[in-house]
Amino acid sequence: MDKEFDPPVVIARENRAGRRTIASAWEALEWLRLRRPACTGPRYRSAVRICRDVLDGLRAPPDARRAFISAAREVGRRVF
Repeated sequence: MDKEFDPPVVIARENRAGRRTIASAWEALEWLRLRRPACTGPRYRSAVRICRDVLDGLRAPPDARRAFISAAREVGRRVF
């Protein structure tokens, strides 16, 4: 079962105008997977692990939200 972010995370799109909204741990995990192997830093790895833990019910959605924001910033994305 997916776990929603409250509020959703809005990030700048790569190399183009516009923004993308990430509303859940599942969406965050998918976004992170699409960036691999371009981003493999410690925040990326931590965010993947935490998102999986949230989806498995081991952690709370705010943990995944914070980790995702940190990983997005690690690869230079603006977060709104």
